[in-house]
This record gives sequence, structure tokens and C-alpha cells, in this order.
Amino acid sequence: MVLKLQRRAETFEAYFVASHDFQIGGIWRLGHVQVELWGWCVGNVNLNADGHGPCQGGAGNRQEAMEMLARRWRIWLRAAGLREVDAPHREENAPPPARSDMATTGLMLKPRNDGPSEGYRVESNGVPLGAVGRTYGVDTTQWYWSLSAITVPIDERARGVSYPCGGGATREEAFAGLTARWRAWLATAGMEEIPADT
Repeated sequence: MVLKLQRRAETFEAYFVASHDFQIGGIWRLGHVQVELWGWCVGNVNLNADGHGPCQGGAGNRQEAMEMLARRWRIWLRAAGLREVDAPHREENAPPPARSDMATTGLMLKPRNDGPSEGYRVESNGVPLGAVGRTYGVDTTQWYWSLSAITVPIDERARGVSYPCGGGATREEAFAGLTARWRAWLATAGMEEIPADT
């Protein structure tokens, strides 16, 4: 899939970069320097957790900035066990396959021992994506989930971003909520999980 550029500002050269319908970051020309210099950033996905380098940098021209952003984005995808899906091969609005077993989604729950309450790190192919845990405090019967690997707009004007989050009465219900949101993001970004047998 080709990453798409969308002009961000009229007063200077800046572009949003999108994968399908998800803005993964941007590139921009740094106008305050004597030589041509461009910046790039993958800002709506937490790349730092995969251990493969920075999520932003500089480049000598627009093409180089775009290539560096695309290279870093695809390193994260491979590390997380994901791949881009070409638009002609995707079924728009197709429901995800029914899956009841937690392990069959490609997402894994790993116990955390870093706090006073029961919690799990959620990983895809060893790359941390979020957490599922029991709330700590007054009502410890509730569970929460947080998908901290991605950000989504708070409102349609995109005046801010937030991590998707939610809750459930049981660990399984919280994990199901996170899994449903993860699948929705995969569809929005034009991604799919790489089957374990490939």
C-alpha cells in the first residue's frame, strides 16, 4: 500500500502522511535554516516500544523524508507482525472473522508484576500495544483496557488525540474490548495480522 500525502498548511510545506484512512504522522520543510532540510515523524503510533530506533528525524529533501518515515513505519509493522493490505485486495466494511480464543487474534496477554493490582501487558509478536488490568482502589471488581500503541482523534476536528481505552466486568470482557478496537484500527489503517504460518 502506498502511503498518502495530504497538504497540512498553506503558509509552509507540511504534509500529513496516511496509511489508508489513518494519519500515521507527517513530514514538513524546516524553513528557518539556510539549507533545505525536512523533518519526519511517525506520531500517532508508539514506535518506541519496539526497540528499533527513533520515531522522528531529519532529511535533505521531501522525498528522503518520506522514504525515512515509510521505512521506519514498515519496520514497526514487521516487528508487530502486521502487513499492509492493498486496497483492491481488501473487502471494505467486511466484518472480522469470529474468534473466541484469546490467542488466535495474534494478541497475547503477558502478566505484569509492576503494581498492586492484577495486570497484563498486551503484545503483538512481542511488541507492546497496551494493557488489560484490574482497577486499583475502591472498586477492584472492574477491569480496564488501554491500547497505548496508537492514538485516535478526540473529535472529528482532530483537535487532540487520545489512546483508545475502555473496561469490562471480567478480564476476558476487557480483552475482547481491546481486541475489537485493535481490529477496527487495523481496518482503518489498511493493515492485517500476518498469519503465524507465513
